[in-house]
Amino acid sequence: MSDKVKFLEKPYLRLRKAEVKGNSVTIGIEKYVLYDFPLGSGKKADEDREALLHLVKDNFAILIDYWAVDWDYDGLTFKSQWQDLRGLGRKTKIVTTEKEHIYEKVGKHTIAVRVVDIFGNDATATMEVKI
Repeated sequence: MSDKVKFLEKPYLRLRKAEVKGNSVTIGIEKYVLYDFPLGSGKKADEDREALLHLVKDNFAILIDYWAVDWDYDGLTFKSQWQDLRGLGRKTKIVTTEKEHIYEKVGKHTIAVRVVDIFGNDATATMEVKI
């Protein structure tokens, strides 16, 4: 069975330092790294892998299918309050890598970001901000 099942390494997600101005916070994805590309094996898969590595070298965002933000993460349940989607077909675009949010309440807030890539892998990162 082990020759038929391959477990891929979890992607790496790093967020930029939050920019806080008054009640406004701007967050962003600084880096998203996919260590394994599930493209199979053989000459064609190797060529596809090389082409993909060349594309993502300068723009990791092309790997992202969508990302979502929970602006008040409770540490247990991720509640998506904003998302940016790549789209389908002719409406496909590269997702933005930053988002601004305005808080109504001052105090500490935990922000959680979840990224899902074009292969279905997901990664989550959190940060705390004080408004």
